[in-house]
Amino acid sequence: MCVPYDECKDDKATKEASGAHKSQCGPEQACCYHLIVRTEKTVETHSYLFPRVPDTLARKGEFPWQAVLFSSEEEFLCSGVIIGPKHVLSTADCVHKFQGEHASRLFVRLGVLDRNVFEKSPVHQNYTVEQVIVQPKFRSSHIRNVAVIKLREEVATTPTIGRIVLAEPEDGSFVGKHCVVSGWGRNLKHGSLSSLLTKANVSVVDRAFCQQALRKTKLGPSFKLDDGSICATGDDGAATCQGDDGGPLVCQRSPGQRPVLVGLVSYGELRCGELGVPAVYADVAKNMDFITQATALPRERFTKM
Repeated sequence: MCVPYDECKDDKATKEASGAHKSQCGPEQACCYHLIVRTEKTVETHSYLFPRVPDTLARKGEFPWQAVLFSSEEEFLCSGVIIGPKHVLSTADCVHKFQGEHASRLFVRLGVLDRNVFEKSPVHQNYTVEQVIVQPKFRSSHIRNVAVIKLREEVATTPTIGRIVLAEPEDGSFVGKHCVVSGWGRNLKHGSLSSLLTKANVSVVDRAFCQQALRKTKLGPSFKLDDGSICATGDDGAATCQGDDGGPLVCQRSPGQRPVLVGLVSYGELRCGELGVPAVYADVAKNMDFITQATALPRERFTKM
């Protein structure tokens, strides 16, 4: 589709368009694959290359614990979750390269709906990172994929920015519970990343079912689900995809109770969006000992509001 340059979301595709496309569209337009469609309420990216699973956009303040992680080059990395005044939880797979002296190359942005907006705003907060602490048992996105990020300054709590309580081992199983996952991930395996924070209703599923389903993917018939992981499938077939890493899986212990952080998106890209293929989450409760050790804080600081 030929559109003005500023109407094309995928700037890279514009710049790399072939000469034939450029001449076809003329000097003032580009052949665009991802058109920005503007409405009064939102900005939505539509792909003309791939089918889309309908998004549900998050509302302002709906997920005050949601963090977005960027590199110092303003490259979007993944999601994170505020768990304390100076601590954010994310996946080790996303942030392990920022350990040690490289921590200063990572920064955390809070209160964000549109991850592409970098202008100063009273709604958003930016924080530099003092330390990245990776779960010692981390081996890959499949095993103990958790990391604690320590901020240099305490988070200033607002109506749209605040921590979430963590699930703990005593809560027992969340299988069958209806939960919500949020993030800026792809809609489908090869779709474009969402610029706006989206959410999906999911249900936690049994480990045996999950392992059996994942053995039918590229993981293979001998795949064994790590005991520090849990699984969930979308209520409508939606699933988390690449880019959602570190996104919070939030559930209620029982109806009417305060939501708790149950998991972090660990690897959801396996045939994402396909009905019956679960996404895998790092189990927060199973990593509670690591979290308390990494922060040098008692469990009650994270499990009570």
